[in-house]
Amino acid sequence: MANFPTWTSTSTGSDVAATFSSRIQGKTVLIVGVSPNSLGEATAAAYAAHSPALLILASRSLSNAKAVAESISTHCKVECVPVDLSDYASVRDAASQIRSLTSHIDILINNAAVVKDEHTLSPTAQHELQLATTFLGPFLLTNLIMPLLLNSAQTNASESGIPTRIVNVTSAGHVLSPVRFSDPHFHRPLSDLPESEQPAAHLPASLLPGEGKTYAPFLAYGQSKTANILFSIALNKRLLEKGTRIASLAVHPGSVQTNLSRSLGPESRAMVEGTTKATGWMDMGQGSVGMLVAGLDPRLVEEVEAGKPKLSDGGKGVYLNGWRVHTEGLAKHAADEDAAERLWALAGRETGVKCDGLGSVVDIIDSQGQNEEVVGKESGLVSTVKEIKI
Repeated sequence: MANFPTWTSTSTGSDVAATFSSRIQGKTVLIVGVSPNSLGEATAAAYAAHSPALLILASRSLSNAKAVAESISTHCKVECVPVDLSDYASVRDAASQIRSLTSHIDILINNAAVVKDEHTLSPTAQHELQLATTFLGPFLLTNLIMPLLLNSAQTNASESGIPTRIVNVTSAGHVLSPVRFSDPHFHRPLSDLPESEQPAAHLPASLLPGEGKTYAPFLAYGQSKTANILFSIALNKRLLEKGTRIASLAVHPGSVQTNLSRSLGPESRAMVEGTTKATGWMDMGQGSVGMLVAGLDPRLVEEVEAGKPKLSDGGKGVYLNGWRVHTEGLAKHAADEDAAERLWALAGRETGVKCDGLGSVVDIIDSQGQNEEVVGKESGLVSTVKEIKI
C-alpha cells in the first residue's frame, strides 16, 4: 500500500482530500447536513476541489444548501436536496429526489445534528428532536438509498480499500448517555430508568434534568451521538460481514465552534465553552479532517476488516476520534453489539419500517393502511407489511 502521510493536529480536510484525490475523482458524494460556516460546508469544499462526478448537498434549509453550492459549484456539478430529518415524510421525499439524481452513491456523510435547550418533539412523529434529527432520520434515509450505495460497491469492486463508505458523525459527548431504550424521547424521570440506561456516573447536576423535569439537553445530545456509533456497528455487521464492500464508520470531529449551539441558552453555551478551555477550538478545516479520513483513507477499512469478527470489541475499526481509530474514551455503552441490534430494531419501529441494511425497506402498515411505500425486496413477512419495488 502507498506510504500515506500521518495526520497531525495542524492537518486540514483539504490536505486529506489532496492526498486521496484519485479516490474522489469521478465519484458521487452525498453530504447530509450542510450550511454556511459548518463542518458540512468545509467537507463539501474539500471534496469539490477534486472533481467528483456529482456532489449532493442535503439540508433542512434549501437556501443554506444553495449558498454552500454557489461557493463550490465552479469545481464540480452540485445538486441540492431539501430534507427535514425529523419529518419522515420529508426524508422519503428526499430519498426519492436523490434516487432521481443518480444511480449510485460512493460516499454518504450523515452530518446533520441539532441541539435544543428545551424538550422539543418533532411535529409529526412526536419524537425527541435531537434523536430524530441526528439518528432516526439518517437511519431511514440511509436505508432508503442503500441500493445506490450497493450499486457503487459493485462498480468499485476492483478498487482497494473499500471506497464505498457511510460516515456517521458522532461526538465525544456520547459518553454522557447510553440509548434510553425504554424512554428514548425523555418523558420519564431518571429514577424510572433501568441501570443500563442511566447517564454517566458523577455528572454535575447541571447536566441532569432539573427538579420535576425529565429532559436534559446534554443527555439527549449524548444519546443521539451514542446512537450514531451503534448505527455504524450495526451497519458493518450487515454490510461488511455479508461481503458487500461497504464500510461504515463513526467519527468525532473534535471541538469545533459551529452554529450548532445556536439554540442553546446562555448557561448551556457557557458550559460548552468551558469544556474547550484546555484544548481550544479547532477551525473548520481541522475539524473536517476526521470526516474526510473516514470517507477516504483506505487504511481505516483495513482496521474495520481486521476487527470484523468482534466489531463491538472497543469499537475497533468503527469509531474515529479525529483521524485516529480510537478506543480510549469510547464508552462501553457505545461499543455494545447487542445494544446496536436493539437500536436497529428501535429505529425501525420509530420510523415505521423493517429493513435489513442490504437495500430492503418494508413499511409497517398501520391500522388505517397508511405508509405503504417500500424500497427493495423483502420476502416471508406477515400480512402487516406491503411491498412496492422501485
